[in-house]
Amino acid sequence: MRRVACLGDGWLASAYNTTPEGFAANIKILDGELQRQQRRPGDFPNALVTMWTWITGSRSDAERVLSGIVAPLVGRDPAELRGRICVGSALECAELLSRYARAGCQRVQFWPLGDERRQIELIAGEVLPRVSC
Repeated sequence: MRRVACLGDGWLASAYNTTPEGFAANIKILDGELQRQQRRPGDFPNALVTMWTWITGSRSDAERVLSGIVAPLVGRDPAELRGRICVGSALECAELLSRYARAGCQRVQFWPLGDERRQIELIAGEVLPRVSC
């Protein structure tokens, strides 16, 4: 975070490598480092990237995507990824994104895992309206 504060013009956190609690902890560290650099934390943008996304009402479909696609792609145990990325119901994803919003996350860059048009429609119509700060 010291390097980000010293050299960066923003911070990108990887969704599958953090949690909302980890994001919040890192924001606090980053804010302190920015202040040491005499930079205003409020002017420093952040985003959550590699937010693998598959919105589905089917638990078995979510599990198929998590275990068969994302876990092998990133070399992680599916249990480690569960609850970190937007794979599941619209409500589950909205709850996760709400936790990130409360942690200070300003933007999320979604990465649909197929059927991009439909996934974007679901994000916009079913997930984002349920996100609370």
